[in-house]
Amino acid sequence: MRNLTTWDLTQPLTLLHLKKRDDGEGGWREEWIKGASLWGALWPLINKNDPDGAYYRLTIRRGIDLPPKAGFLWHLYHRSKRLLITNAPILIQSNQFLSMTVKEDFHA
Repeated sequence: MRNLTTWDLTQPLTLLHLKKRDDGEGGWREEWIKGASLWGALWPLINKNDPDGAYYRLTIRRGIDLPPKAGFLWHLYHRSKRLLITNAPILIQSNQFLSMTVKEDFHA
């Protein structure tokens, strides 16, 4: 396996995090709030198809603080897709990058 470099991070992403908003009736609801813009590398995962969305391996640079409930907005040419983190990110390649599995959120 070849080593990753920052040149491999070619996909534009926006970090998303959940924030509680008052609903005006004594309760609250969670909304996705946009955070930092960053670049990542995405690879589709074979045999991980689900009717509710496809799975990808996502790699980003280390040093980004990911909130407990986080996701990404993947900016494609004609539209954007919401990707939700499905496992805890791990450090790879001498702790230079964070790698995780993400799933498309079709219910966005």
